Amino acid sequence: MEKITTIESDINDIVNRIQRDGVCVIKNYVNAQNLNLIDKEFENILNQYESKLDKGLGVNKCLRTNINSSILNSKNNSSINSLFTSTFIKNIADKILGKWKSDNIFIHKDFMNIHSNNTYPHFDYDRKLKFYLCLNDMNLDNGCFKALPNSIKLVEKIRKINRRNNIFTPGHQLYNGIKIKLEELIPIIANGGDLIIFDTNCIHAGGDKFVDGKFRQVIRLHLSN
Repeated sequence: MEKITTIESDINDIVNRIQRDGVCVIKNYVNAQNLNLIDKEFENILNQYESKLDKGLGVNKCLRTNINSSILNSKNNSSINSLFTSTFIKNIADKILGKWKSDNIFIHKDFMNIHSNNTYPHFDYDRKLKFYLCLNDMNLDNGCFKALPNSIKLVEKIRKINRRNNIFTPGHQLYNGIKIKLEELIPIIANGGDLIIFDTNCIHAGGDKFVDGKFRQVIRLHLSN
């Protein structure tokens, strides 16, 4: 694989890269001015809806909502709403998924690894297309996303056998006989304003390492077919 990034927001180029590698990063998808607006909405949502945050996440904060919710249809959160209802997102989803529907939007600020299944190399039970907006810079110090490019065909074969055996770490109860170490996955280093798009038929893992005091801020849209 040449690289996991594309500078231009050309729809066909992006679609080709996702279909080939399973993941693509669009650099500077959101400019600094708009990123600042989204960041303010992000913080206001987490503070205003604290009682609705997911439980059992330690110091991490995560709110699940959807594009039609009163949260994102508020005029105070118009920047986030317009980001995920854009023609750009619709066109990519049309080309990759065909018929699709919008699932959850995750608004989360993470400070630590809670050792969930997502931090192991895995694919999702149900195939999804995910759009992952980075609000701050992400690297190995604050839980950056990881992926194994060119693994889509392998996952498609496994799905036909048992899609529930989706975690590749040996010894795990959902281990499917194929050993893939976390170290084999490529860290997706990204900056604030970058958009990561990935097909969950690509083997991937959530961030597993956080340096004390470091955190990541992410808004994630899930689409399914």
